Amino acid sequence: MRIYIADQHPLLRERISAFLGGLGAVSEVLAFANGRALKRAMCDREPDLVLLDLNLGDLRGAEFIRFVKAEYPQVALIAMLGMEDTFIRQHCLEVGAASVVVKSEIFNSLSMLVGAVADGQPVKK
Repeated sequence: MRIYIADQHPLLRERISAFLGGLGAVSEVLAFANGRALKRAMCDREPDLVLLDLNLGDLRGAEFIRFVKAEYPQVALIAMLGMEDTFIRQHCLEVGAASVVVKSEIFNSLSMLVGAVADGQPVKK
């Protein structure tokens, strides 16, 4: 399974990458500091899963989710929030995110979410 991470915080990118690298179903993890780099990478090589920080400075989260679902409908996308926001969570799910997680809780649910994607199961949360 190929996973792309887009988050502006280098430490979080590194921690998530290291965590994912230890999961058996994951063959490749690439991390990006901005949306432009993520989009370019997706054009070159399609991931199975994208972990997207909704607060990247160079893209709007909901618009990017729509783009991914239109151009890469088979790619699962998990949106990451800095803090819980019920309205944003619901909106992300409505426009096509497979799941929405709060960054402070991501390590509690990440292996389950990745496992669900690897097994072709729904991951709504």
